[in-house]
Amino acid sequence: GTPHVIAFRANPLTVAIVRWMIRVRFVSLVNLIADRQVTPELLQEYCHRDSLVAALEGLLTDPDAAQKQRVAMKGVISELSDSGESPSRLAARAVLECLGGNNA
Repeated sequence: GTPHVIAFRANPLTVAIVRWMIRVRFVSLVNLIADRQVTPELLQEYCHRDSLVAALEGLLTDPDAAQKQRVAMKGVISELSDSGESPSRLAARAVLECLGGNNA
């Protein structure tokens, strides 16, 4: 639930290969699930000091922007679980079941 910005730079050759192989609108899981930008993504050529400062400053100085991101993230989390149980708890339970454990 903490407002944040995704920032990522990689080797240009690696990025070119990944962009050639994979076509997605977003890279962060929350944005992929929401199919819209919930959290800003500053990737490769957009990942530099000025853009990062601007994006973070918006979240730090505008309580409405931070709250809007929190609400959107909660919406994504609720989409992942009909039971109301947290996605991380559901994932842990699934891993334990795969490993043969029955206590979660």
